[in-house]
Amino acid sequence: MIWATNQAGRAQPFDAEPSPKGTSTLTTGSDGVIRARLVPAEQRRGLFSEPLYMPHHATCPDAERFRRTPARPESRT
Repeated sequence: MIWATNQAGRAQPFDAEPSPKGTSTLTTGSDGVIRARLVPAEQRRGLFSEPLYMPHHATCPDAERFRRTPARPESRT
């Protein structure tokens, strides 16, 4: 895992390897802090030159165990 600061300023884990299904770029600032930037879906569909990383909670089999707030129930419409 790679820990990065997301756009909300919170620490967020990402899978260590880039993924074709990734949603965010990770960059290291001059201060040594790794920052994550969510790439809009329409940009991810094209030829995006930077590696994309997947938030670890999306692939972790134990994600529910570490969730701070309960997951939203699926809407039944």
